[in-house]
Amino acid sequence: VTVRGLHILGDHFSLILYLLAPLEWVYPHAELLLVVQTVALALGAVPVYLFSYRQLGSQAKALLFVLAYLLYPAMQWANFMEFHPETLATPLLLGALYAQQIERWPLFFGLLGLSATTKEVAGLAIIPLGLYLLVCGRRKAGLATMGLGVLSLIIAFAAVRHFNEGHPSAYIYYFSRYGHTPLEVIGYFLLHPWLLIQSLYSPMTQGFFSELLSPLCFLSLLAPDLCVLALPSFWVYLFAQRTGYYPLAPASIVGHNTTYGIPFIFDAAVVGYARWERWGHVWLSRTMLVGLALTALLAARHGPLFGSARMETYPPLPRARAEALHRLLAHIPKQPSSPLPGASKNRKFLSGKAPFPSISAQGELLAALADRPYLYTFPNPFTHLSWGGTPQALEQQTQTSYYRWPPVPSEYKTL
Repeated sequence: VTVRGLHILGDHFSLILYLLAPLEWVYPHAELLLVVQTVALALGAVPVYLFSYRQLGSQAKALLFVLAYLLYPAMQWANFMEFHPETLATPLLLGALYAQQIERWPLFFGLLGLSATTKEVAGLAIIPLGLYLLVCGRRKAGLATMGLGVLSLIIAFAAVRHFNEGHPSAYIYYFSRYGHTPLEVIGYFLLHPWLLIQSLYSPMTQGFFSELLSPLCFLSLLAPDLCVLALPSFWVYLFAQRTGYYPLAPASIVGHNTTYGIPFIFDAAVVGYARWERWGHVWLSRTMLVGLALTALLAARHGPLFGSARMETYPPLPRARAEALHRLLAHIPKQPSSPLPGASKNRKFLSGKAPFPSISAQGELLAALADRPYLYTFPNPFTHLSWGGTPQALEQQTQTSYYRWPPVPSEYKTL
């Protein structure tokens, strides 16, 4: 990936991108990824409906949970924040939880296997599910699920090391106060488990869990056995925050960091309501349904659909600037007028087309230029910024304002 100067699997173990790549033959535009992500998250409504209907025995109640899912602010923010392969894990894990409910084990392990290809930390969502199955008496399925989770972690981190020139994932930098390798970080928390518990009550996370649970009327807490399965995935985000992008900043549902936990939160809410029905009177159950519907509608205001105040952090591009960028893009040649050196060598790779010229451009232009093999973030390759799979490059990427670029050498200024 010339934008970052490293192999795609040296950044994250997002093997699922190779399954999506052939779609580029059909529609070679970056918008395709946004459509795939939106459709995938919307399809998560299907296992939510099936799981809810099997638990509650009512189409109306199942549809209410579907509505709550589609309006769920955390899910909407995950979809809004560009394209991230791990977002595809949400519908895959929802499907796996339903397959486990109906004991369709081939489907269950197939969906878990796909979710393991979304990112190297996917195993942290699979291993707790295996423990849950063990506690529920599903010994063989539980052990196999735990084995799949552990194996996925080993393969993922080994692959990242291999494609990152023998170095561990640069994202370990986010956990540098706890260790310098994945094993050191895991070992640190095994020796200091009270830190995990303490993090649930820290000021940094006070609003985070409230924003996750309140749109579902905190029903997930009535099924703690399922709800707790989301914690390992959330812990990765919470502890990365302490040394990462915004050190000691409050955790937020804005972004894609909740994608592995959303399925457990949602199915726990469904099971929690089923238990509420068994414990309470009919009028209490109906009151809860009305409350859930109102809460889902009101909570949607905190997502991007209805112009949340958080949109100010990611404002849409002004119309005049967007039009100027489109005019600029129209002047960038799609193909050179004469073959470049090595064109015959690259012709087969480019399906018979002449090679595209290489481009160095600002970040907001990159997506529109992504159909070429050599694309750089300005001022790369003149002055390397966020280049490679090192902690230093990651620190530049996350903490260096792109309005404070290093000076471009004088010989390139005319370019």
